[in-house]
Amino acid sequence: MNGHVHEEDHSRGPVCGSGDPGGPARRLLDGALECGGKWTVRLPEPATAGEVAGRVAVGLAAVAQRLAVDGVVAGHVTAQIRCGAGSAALSVTRLGTVDGACGVGWQPDGLVRRYDVAVKVVSLLNTRAVTQAVLDGLFGGEGEGKA
Repeated sequence: MNGHVHEEDHSRGPVCGSGDPGGPARRLLDGALECGGKWTVRLPEPATAGEVAGRVAVGLAAVAQRLAVDGVVAGHVTAQIRCGAGSAALSVTRLGTVDGACGVGWQPDGLVRRYDVAVKVVSLLNTRAVTQAVLDGLFGGEGEGKA
């Protein structure tokens, strides 16, 4: 095989000794945005679990839109929903697409009045575009957001 291959030791940089372990890549990681929170949301009227997942998906897409640089999300926006109708996980790594996975007992037509949502945001770029106040506004309810 021709070329230069690196084995990575993320605490020191490339094992072969090339590159600067404190260089641009390390500064990029050190300056990354990492925030999130957990909220309990009580709904004024019952909604289906599918509708709740849809609301959370809209919030995740809004966060991803704020983070995007030239249409690319250089990170990950994810949520875990738990309610009386089961649990679901949603994530966004590219604009326009919210991926999801449902727990075994997920009942999308099940009615809920309350749900718990946990959100985690990690981004290497555009690190000031999302604040705790933005997350609280999008996912709301009673909760403990943490930056």
